[in-house]
Amino acid sequence: MNAVIKAYTLSECMDIMAEYADAYERSGGKNIIFCEDRLTLIAERALLKKMGGTFDTSVSTFARFLKTDERAISKQGSVMVVGEVMTRLQREKALQCFTTLSGVGNNAKCIYETLAQMSASKVTSEDLRASLSLLPEDSLKRKISDLTLIYEGYSAFLKDNGLLDESEYLTLLPQRIRAEKCLQGYNVFFLCF
Repeated sequence: MNAVIKAYTLSECMDIMAEYADAYERSGGKNIIFCEDRLTLIAERALLKKMGGTFDTSVSTFARFLKTDERAISKQGSVMVVGEVMTRLQREKALQCFTTLSGVGNNAKCIYETLAQMSASKVTSEDLRASLSLLPEDSLKRKISDLTLIYEGYSAFLKDNGLLDESEYLTLLPQRIRAEKCLQGYNVFFLCF
């Protein structure tokens, strides 16, 4: 059974989650609750308040649950790398739109978010490069050209250092779940997504 439950406050969300987890556990079920790292302690406290100690319900982040040897770079680290790539490309006068050094900090975060969305959608730098010939000579083409160069530089950094982008790291999770059947028999909660 799939259910989507709306809660309008964090405390309401935690109370509802604890009610469901308690009910499933009382009927003999096991639970795993996935949430962002910043919410794990809050979720554990809500469960403790409702159920007391339990061995049949656990709280985890996707990254902790994954447990792989792959090294992931954090979002903050990725933003820093994108900023470095931009600075290098600016010095080489390779960029057409993102040309001011003073704007690198703000632009790097926005550009990283764009690259992460592209990566999650399986759009590669090669796809961007191929699309350039389809665009008219205007500001969109210049921005896509800049994004392509930045994406290539960022991808090269990851490859050279044996790192996975945080968004790519999570793509390993479904494969692990299918291969190891590690969630079989569990009620799975996705909390606050």
